[in-house]
Amino acid sequence: MSSTDLAPLLAAAALALAGCTSHDDPPAGAKPPLTGSVVFGVTGDLRPGVDFDRLHAVLATDGATTSDRWYAASASSPLAFPVELWFEALPSGTRVAVTLEAFVPGAPATAPLLVRQAATSVVGGYTLLDRVSLQSSCVPVAPGHGDAGAEAGPAIDGPPCDAALTCVDGWCQSPYVDPQFLAADPYTPDWAKDRPDPPCKPVLGQTPELVVGAGQADYAPIDDLAVQQVESGPQGGHHVWIALRAKNLHRLGTRTVLRAVEPTSGLAITPYETIFSLEPDEGGWCKLYGLRFQLDAAPLDVTTLETKLLGRELDVTATATDTSGDTVTATRRITLSATYR
Repeated sequence: MSSTDLAPLLAAAALALAGCTSHDDPPAGAKPPLTGSVVFGVTGDLRPGVDFDRLHAVLATDGATTSDRWYAASASSPLAFPVELWFEALPSGTRVAVTLEAFVPGAPATAPLLVRQAATSVVGGYTLLDRVSLQSSCVPVAPGHGDAGAEAGPAIDGPPCDAALTCVDGWCQSPYVDPQFLAADPYTPDWAKDRPDPPCKPVLGQTPELVVGAGQADYAPIDDLAVQQVESGPQGGHHVWIALRAKNLHRLGTRTVLRAVEPTSGLAITPYETIFSLEPDEGGWCKLYGLRFQLDAAPLDVTTLETKLLGRELDVTATATDTSGDTVTATRRITLSATYR
């Protein structure tokens, strides 16, 4: 549904709300305000009962807390995905929000493993679904190893996002989702079951495809043995930029792992793992770029890079696994530049 389709509904809701600003009874014959519902559907690649054992959910309507509940194995609300957090029969335009905190066993209530926020607005006549994922890519590292700051940036490179932001796919961004973007995927009782995810996975059951390329700001195809420039990272370490093209994998929630081996010596690079959203590309493909593949991550170091890797060939293997469990692997042999910059 487009913003044009929703505009009359939102306008009607605004007019209805404008006439209900006091606690007096509405004039005789006045129409009640349009009402709607929102469901925050919680899933993720963090495993309930394994990666975390408690989930704290705080629900708020127009900034006021309306519910505060805990999910745990022994609680009345059991800890298992999917979790549905409902806001029912509210006037159109009402802002609704949830704050989720996941805890590892034994952690105090002041030390969550992950904090995830989500917010949107009610649209009269609709039950909207806002999908909220608890992701390993958003578990922050210890303070002192970077600063995500107030601007959008990789949350996994630093401490938790600022209070006004939340982490999605490893990046700090606004928790608010415009309801027009939710109307095309409304709530249904089976929302958490596997379903197509166009344009990246338009049909379930098709064989996935994957191609290894390069690029920091976009995907660029490369040939085998193409020279890839080794660059110095902003926080130490040295890397090459890897990019991927894929078909028949979910756009959201696909886990990507990069591995590499120097074919002559068998020296293995420390694997790199991430969960970032795929972006639509030409010809029915989707793409993922800007994968900073560090060549001297521990236990390797810069000496190993300089003496055993620079100027050598490297077999880079990418493995992508989506939320359906579909997996595909592709390898590209590249040549590392003789020096880094």
